[in-house]
Amino acid sequence: MNKAVDLSFGFLIMLWVLPSGTIFGFPIKMLAFAVCFFLFYLASASKKRIIKITDKIIWLLFACVTMCVWMIIAVINDYTKGIFPMIQYVSAFVGMLILADLYFANFSTTNSINKLGKIIYVSCVCFVAFKIILEILFLLKIISYEMIMYFFNNILSAEVMTLQIPFNSVTLCRLSTSNDLIPFTLLGFDLVFRKRSYLNRFITLSVMFFFSLITYSRLIFLQLLVILLCFVFYLFKKYGHQKKSFIRLFLIIIVSLTLISVFLYQNTTFYYTIQNFINSRFDSDAVRISDDARKVQFIYLFNGFKDHFLFGHGFSSYLKECIRSQSNIFSYELEYLSFLYQFGIIGFLIIIGSIVLVVYDFMVADIKSPKYKMFFLINFVLWAVKPIFNPYMFSSISAMVIIETYLLALYYLSNSNTNNKAQ
Repeated sequence: MNKAVDLSFGFLIMLWVLPSGTIFGFPIKMLAFAVCFFLFYLASASKKRIIKITDKIIWLLFACVTMCVWMIIAVINDYTKGIFPMIQYVSAFVGMLILADLYFANFSTTNSINKLGKIIYVSCVCFVAFKIILEILFLLKIISYEMIMYFFNNILSAEVMTLQIPFNSVTLCRLSTSNDLIPFTLLGFDLVFRKRSYLNRFITLSVMFFFSLITYSRLIFLQLLVILLCFVFYLFKKYGHQKKSFIRLFLIIIVSLTLISVFLYQNTTFYYTIQNFINSRFDSDAVRISDDARKVQFIYLFNGFKDHFLFGHGFSSYLKECIRSQSNIFSYELEYLSFLYQFGIIGFLIIIGSIVLVVYDFMVADIKSPKYKMFFLINFVLWAVKPIFNPYMFSSISAMVIIETYLLALYYLSNSNTNNKAQ
């Protein structure tokens, strides 16, 4: 039965890394989630095992119970329309974290962690290769933009953000999915910590750079920059006490920056192409329109927050004059501010504070090695930063980013390449 539990959890992990949608109208991931819970129950019942409930689960349930108080406030303030959709939204996030914690606390072994680590590693490699191959086929004009859209929407039934991006004499196709952070985290860990040759690290860095261009995500660009800084810091820390190695490393960096500068100076066309590409993502008309929408949301949400700053307007409350999404009317790009609008200062500190503490426990606190703790702390900060600008915190993919980051820590830190452990 334990093998069935390991297999079902591994399959669930794989589904969240790879793009997957529905089958016969039912979400594949939710079906796998239900099967996992059922097998957990059978495995514990068959052996009459007492399930261990950790502090993480207690804090998650505490946050959910506390939300019920704010549901009453929502009913009083006539915000009932969004209650059921937000219950679904929050349940998916909390349910995934509880499922994972039950597995890690009751069923996982060193052997199963190693197997799951290999599953997530292979899944991430396949996912990155899949996107790169699609991009190359698009650049070679073997497939069209419409074919890519049809493939994701009709065959995979998976969500994807696409856009055609002019880049010098070619046009790139943006392929951004909600789970892009998962393989990028793995690639970052590989680059910084895994024992690799310089050639392999150069290949990893090149893949990360190309993958960031494909996703065309500002958060991925930020994560790439942070990972590069971590990599440089790690190299200096590793070789700083070795005089010859330190000088060699310093010269490589200086020479590389000099060659890049000379190349850009002599190739003004390429320089302006890079500049235009960066501007198109950070300062284009489309970006300004998107940012203007955030400014409007800020004005309405902040004014609404000031009116009920202690307890907010209630669970799933929304701006009746500024609805962003008809399916999730409580959802706004400025997600933290929308939580302040819903829960007020008191509810925000209790509910969101509890959730953040649990996530910190998953992503950072259980990592005992100082060498790796900083890297996972950075990933936690990136997770915590995203809801400032995008609706993300309570999504199921947010939960899987947390779970799979934790699994990566367990896998790599128990791997034969290191003697450190994550407990």
